[in-house]
Amino acid sequence: MIGLLAGILPVFSLIAIGYGLRKSDFLPDATWRPIEKLSINLLYPGFLIPAIWNADLSGGSAGAAAGAAVTAVLIVGACALLAKPFLKIEGPAYTSVFQGVIRWNSFVFLPVIQVTFGAEGLALAAVMIASIIPVTNIACVAVLARWGADQRGMSPLALTRAM
Repeated sequence: MIGLLAGILPVFSLIAIGYGLRKSDFLPDATWRPIEKLSINLLYPGFLIPAIWNADLSGGSAGAAAGAAVTAVLIVGACALLAKPFLKIEGPAYTSVFQGVIRWNSFVFLPVIQVTFGAEGLALAAVMIASIIPVTNIACVAVLARWGADQRGMSPLALTRAM
């Protein structure tokens, strides 16, 4: 239990510090978008790529794990699409629901995975995350293109433009 707390406490501490900084107006509003882009486009991949690169994935479980992760995302996404007619909400609001269902904050779980399952578990999780990111992004953009405020539809051209 101590190891689990040691893994997750730094993540939640950073979230709390970021939240406090954002609410305190310590940094101007214009600062946060570049910080977010830096985190998502450089720092997060900078953590995932070495975890995959340095991993011993010779056991063959990485492909099966990646396939299972992608399949799970597709099933959850399909269930969210099937639930849409039963949700009494407008299209733009549904896009937020869909993203809330299909996206998950993997950066919160990576330290827990590392503490709980070690370097091998972290490497396997990194492979799984790397495999679901494109699937998740494409699905979210497709739903946004179809039901977002712009509602361009699902034609290949509209989807390409949305991406």
